[in-house]
Amino acid sequence: MKKFYSLLLIYLLGLPIIWAQSNPSLSITKDDALPYTAQNLADGDVISYTLTVTNTGNVTLTQIEIVDSDTANNATQTIASLPAGQSVNLNAIGAVTQADIDTGYVSSYSIANFTYNGQSYSIHSDDADASAPANPDDPTLTFIVQTPGLALFLDDQLSGQILNVNIGDPIDYILSVANVGNVTLYNISINLDNAVPNNTSIPALAPGEVEVVYDVAHTITQGDLDAGYVSCQGFGEIQWNGQSLIFISDGDGTNYTPEEPTITYVQLVSINDYLTNKLNVYPSLATDFIHITTNEHIQIQSASIYNLEGKVLQKNSLLRKHSIRVSQLPAGHYFVVIHTDKGNAVKKFMVE
Repeated sequence: MKKFYSLLLIYLLGLPIIWAQSNPSLSITKDDALPYTAQNLADGDVISYTLTVTNTGNVTLTQIEIVDSDTANNATQTIASLPAGQSVNLNAIGAVTQADIDTGYVSSYSIANFTYNGQSYSIHSDDADASAPANPDDPTLTFIVQTPGLALFLDDQLSGQILNVNIGDPIDYILSVANVGNVTLYNISINLDNAVPNNTSIPALAPGEVEVVYDVAHTITQGDLDAGYVSCQGFGEIQWNGQSLIFISDGDGTNYTPEEPTITYVQLVSINDYLTNKLNVYPSLATDFIHITTNEHIQIQSASIYNLEGKVLQKNSLLRKHSIRVSQLPAGHYFVVIHTDKGNAVKKFMVE
């Protein structure tokens, strides 16, 4: 009744009646309490946020629901009542994911929802960092240090031993490529300077993941035997932020001499062993003839047959097409000494 009589008095005195207009308004800021620069954060690290919700209108707001973008870590929070001009601080958390690290930042925001006089309102949070862009309702960004890194290890599986080889023999390598950085790498190009295949690619490699490349080999040449060793090295290349980054393999698996080529020391096996591997005598159980063949550039000049006591039975008896008649020999075991332009080789055969 007092309000009625007051309005009646204003009316009788002829004074204007001014009605106060309701203005429901809200602001929300979100702060990660970290500098606006890249931080050393890992997958699974937790970022703590402070939400400041302020009633910027002139009416009391009730049942304000705060929903965070990281719903996996935050349940909906409710402010029962917030008078005009008052603020409330809330806490929220977010977990860093590998996708965030690959992107280079965590983007987080919160939304305040409330209803006034039957109308719904949704207010998007703003980054509270003073260094952040002065855009309204921009998400809170937490930047992450990105460190792309590859480690390549090229192993000849010999542990420093001298390898007895012939020209044309392979050195088989195992190439291990590890992502030692904190970001996922894509389209990794691998090149080898002295082995085949000399290039390959890895589509993607997550942090901590290792890709092993087999079937990589170098074929021994005369130059390798003259030098006494084979040197081979791998190179990994990625494109990162518009730049090519090159990573070089290590050959000894230590950090004493990083990016050291893989060195394999080689020496030629004996001439007899070499020729024995390159020459073939067939059939091993003969009746009429034995035949001598080779798939190398070896000139077969002559051949002699000996018994097991070392007595020569046929000397320089090589026929056309590198054949020897043995039908006159008694059944038993024999040696054939093959004379070539590179030396002599001894092979066994039998006559039935």
